[in-house]
Amino acid sequence: MVVSQRFLDARPKLKNHAILIASQSYKTNGPSLYSGIAIDMVGYGMTVSATKPALDEAGATPKDIKVRELHDCFSINQLI
Repeated sequence: MVVSQRFLDARPKLKNHAILIASQSYKTNGPSLYSGIAIDMVGYGMTVSATKPALDEAGATPKDIKVRELHDCFSINQLI
């Protein structure tokens, strides 16, 4: 469940179970998808271009991240 900070502040017993969503980013395919290079076809560039602004906004590095949520309509992309 996603809740506001106000909701969480009113329920202090829940705070130790909370996970902060520090940032989010959304990108879609660009022209490189059609370059014929396999790594481009699975969306690597799209992932990189979504990750950097999200990390910057959160003031974080990849080592700081404990939970990631990714969506891709092809299971192989999740594995890559």
